[in-house]
Amino acid sequence: MAVVNKNEPNDHGGADGGADGGGEAEDLALRSSGVLGGLTEGDEIRALIRSLPEIHGDPRATEVTTGRFLVIMDRYQEQPHLLDPHLEWMMNMLLDIARDEKSPPSLLHAGFRCLYIISKVRGYKVFMQLFPHEVADVQPVLDLLSTQDPKDPDIWETRYMLLLWLSMTCLIPFDLSRLDGHLDSASGRAREPTMDRIMALVKTYLTVTDSCRYAAAVLVSKFVTRPDVKKKHLADFLDWSLTAIMAANDRLMSDIVVMDGTLQSLAQLFKHGKRDDFLQHAPTVLQCLDQKRLLDSDHEMLRKLSVKLVQRLGLTFLKPRLATWSPGTPDVEMLDQEEDYDIPEEVESVIVVPLILKALTYEEKRGACSVGANVRDAACYVALLITTVFDRKVNCRRAASAAFQENVGRQGTFPHGIDILTAADYYSVGNISNCYLTISEIRDLATRALHNLTAQAPDYMASVLPQLLRSATASDLHGRHGAILACAQITHALYKLAANGDRPATDIVTPDCLSGFKSIHQALLDKKQYRSFSGELMRPAMCKLIEKLSLSKMPLKNDPIIEGWQWLIDDTLRSLHLVSSRTRDLIRDSAVAALAAMCDEYYQTQPGQADPRVQALALGCLPRCMTRGKLQQVYGPLLYSMGDYTTDSRGDVGSWVREATMTSLMEVTLLVVGSAPELLSPHLETGTTLNWTAPSQAYPYITQLISLPRYRYHTLLGLTVSVGGLTDST
Repeated sequence: MAVVNKNEPNDHGGADGGADGGGEAEDLALRSSGVLGGLTEGDEIRALIRSLPEIHGDPRATEVTTGRFLVIMDRYQEQPHLLDPHLEWMMNMLLDIARDEKSPPSLLHAGFRCLYIISKVRGYKVFMQLFPHEVADVQPVLDLLSTQDPKDPDIWETRYMLLLWLSMTCLIPFDLSRLDGHLDSASGRAREPTMDRIMALVKTYLTVTDSCRYAAAVLVSKFVTRPDVKKKHLADFLDWSLTAIMAANDRLMSDIVVMDGTLQSLAQLFKHGKRDDFLQHAPTVLQCLDQKRLLDSDHEMLRKLSVKLVQRLGLTFLKPRLATWSPGTPDVEMLDQEEDYDIPEEVESVIVVPLILKALTYEEKRGACSVGANVRDAACYVALLITTVFDRKVNCRRAASAAFQENVGRQGTFPHGIDILTAADYYSVGNISNCYLTISEIRDLATRALHNLTAQAPDYMASVLPQLLRSATASDLHGRHGAILACAQITHALYKLAANGDRPATDIVTPDCLSGFKSIHQALLDKKQYRSFSGELMRPAMCKLIEKLSLSKMPLKNDPIIEGWQWLIDDTLRSLHLVSSRTRDLIRDSAVAALAAMCDEYYQTQPGQADPRVQALALGCLPRCMTRGKLQQVYGPLLYSMGDYTTDSRGDVGSWVREATMTSLMEVTLLVVGSAPELLSPHLETGTTLNWTAPSQAYPYITQLISLPRYRYHTLLGLTVSVGGLTDST
C-alpha cells in the first residue's frame, strides 16, 4: 500500500478538501487500493533539490537526502506516467547545478544521481528526450564527460546521465566539423576534432564494467548514424567492433564485458540505421557471429544479444515492402517487380529453424510453477499452427492464431489455410476444451498435407518415419496422435509412388519402420492409452494407421498383429456408447474403414474368397440384437464349417477353421441359452416337436446341458432367470 504523508497539502485542492465529500471518498478509495492519482510530493522534491548545494559537503546528509528522493520516486514505479507533468521542472532544477561552473564535484554528482533516479523510474527513452540539445550544449557536455574517470565506481550515475545527454546533443542538424573552428588551442597545440573525441569516448565506455556501457550503446545509435559521422567512421567502427568480438575469450569476465558492449552497440546500430547504409556490412557481421558461435555461448546475456542482433540483420537483408492499402503505395508495375525479388541466401542462416521449434514448446520449471509463455508467444510469429491449437496459455494460442491469419492473408501459400482459420480463429482458440477436442482435426488436415508433399521429396519423408515412430509411443498425447496419423499418411503416399514404378512399398519403407508400425498397438495397450479421453484420440488414429497400412499392402498376412488390430476394431465398435457424442461418428467411421481395408487385404485366401476361420470367428462376435430371428443364418455356416478337413503342405489347415467354428458355436449357444433359450426351438433336431414355452417339455432337454462343465454356469443362470417364481409345473 502506498505511504501517504498526512502533513502535505493536497495538490488537487485545499488541505481539508472543502465540502466535497464525494471527492474525499474517491481519494480515500484510491489511496487504500494503492492506486495513485498524481504526484503529491512536489513541494518536498523541490525542497530536497534546493538543499543539495547546502549539504553536498556532508556525505551522510547527502546520502539521507538522495535516499529520501529515491523513496519518493519508487512509489511511482508502477505508474511512472504520473511523473510526466513534473519531469521538465525537476530536470531544469537539477541541470542548473550541472551548468554552474562553480559547482563542486560532490554537488555535481548529487544532482546527476537524482537525475538517474528519475530516469530509472520513468525510463531513459522518455526522460532523455527532455535533455536540452542545442548547439551550445555539445561542447560543455562533451568537456564535462571527458573529465570523468571511467573507472570510478562511486560516480557512475554522473557518467551514465552525461552519455545520455551527449546522445541527445548529437541530434543537432549541423555538421560536427563546424564546431571545431580552426582546431587551434590557446597553447598552440592542435585540438582534437569533436567527432574524434566522441568516438574515443564511445569506445572507452563500451568496455566498462558498469551500466554506462548501455548508455554508450545508445550514444552509438545516435552518433554513428549521423550522415557526417557514418561517412568517416562507420566502417572503422564496425571493424573495431568485430575485431573486439573475435579477439575476446568468453571464458574471461573482462572479455565478456567487451562483447556485451559491442553487441549492444551493433544491435542499436542495425535497429536505428538506414538499411541502405548498413546492408553492405550485414554479411560481414553475420559471418563474424557464425564463426564466434555466440548462440552456443554459456552466458545467457551473450546469447540474448546475439539473437537480437541476428534478428535485426535478418530484417536488414529483407527488402521492405509497402502494404497495398498504405498511402504512397507504388504503382502496380512496381509491385510486380517486387514479386520477383529474390530472398538473400543469408536469411536462411538467420532463421534458425531448430531453435524456433524448440522455442514453440519451451517450458522451464521455477519452483512450484513453470515459465516459458513469453518465449512461446514470440516463437508463434515464426511457426504458428501447433501453438495455435495446443499451447496451454490463451495468450500464446491467440497470438499464434492472429499471426497465422496474417500469413495466410498475405502469402496465400498455406495448405488448407482458409479451412484452418475457419476452425481456429481468434475466438475459437480462447476455449481450451474446444482446442483439444474440436480443433484437433487440424492435425488430420496437416497429415493430409504431408501425404501430398511426400511426392515432392519421398526419400526425405521416408527418413522422417523413424522420428515419427518414436513420437507415436511417447508420453505426449497430442504428439502421439499427430505422429500416428503422419505415419499412416506418409506410408500410403510412399506406397502409391512405389506402385507407380511397379515396386513394393517395402522398397522404400524399411523393415525397422514396419516393425515399428506393428509395435505401436501393443505399446498403447500396455500403457492403457486406449482408455478415457486418450482413447478418443488414439482409437481413430490407430484405425487410420490400420487402414493405410492395409491399403499399402504391407506384408503382414498371417502376422499375429492382425489379431491385435482385429481386437482393437471389435472393442472400438463395442465401446461406441461409452465415448462422447462429438467424437462417436468419427471413431465409428474410422473403425469401419479400417475393418474393410484389413479384411480386403489380409482375410482373403484368394481374390473374392475370405478365410473360413475368420468368417467363423466373425459370426461368434455378432451382438445379441443381430442374432435374434436369424439363428438359421448364423448356425448354418457354423455347422457347415465343422466339416472343413482341408489339407495342404502345412497339414490339416481345416483344423484351424473347425477350432474357430467351435469357439463361435460356444459363444453363440451360451448367448442364446443364457438369455432366450426359446429361440433354439425351430433349429434343434430332437426327433419330436417341442413346445419350448411349456416348462414341462423344455426342462428335461435344457437340464442335460448341466452335465457339461463349460455350459453348466450359463445354463443354471438361464434357468434361474426364467424360473422367476413358483408355478403349477415347477
